[in-house]
Amino acid sequence: MVITTVVLSAVVFAYALPNIRLNKRFAFRVYNDHLECESPAERFGPSFELRFSDIEYLEENAGGEGPSTWAVVTNGGNKFSLTPNYGNPVRDIIAATRQARPDLEVRDVK
Repeated sequence: MVITTVVLSAVVFAYALPNIRLNKRFAFRVYNDHLECESPAERFGPSFELRFSDIEYLEENAGGEGPSTWAVVTNGGNKFSLTPNYGNPVRDIIAATRQARPDLEVRDVK
């Protein structure tokens, strides 16, 4: 039991260390006319800023046992994942996006 705890602690620390070194946060912001994602490092996903008018549809993957995963797909076909990591309120981001663009289609991909 002690060895398992030590190994688990080491894994968690190894995962957290890059974030601590970067001294940056992962943040989503929703404005009146656009959505912004600030990623602390490219390996955690790209930073992006999208105008609501540039979004073609939302993609929901409700498969699996955990919560749904979401992505925003642009008119140009670029796909940006909305990660729930770092405590990001993905459900609120989706709700705000749908409020700004009630005409957006939600495609379920399982």
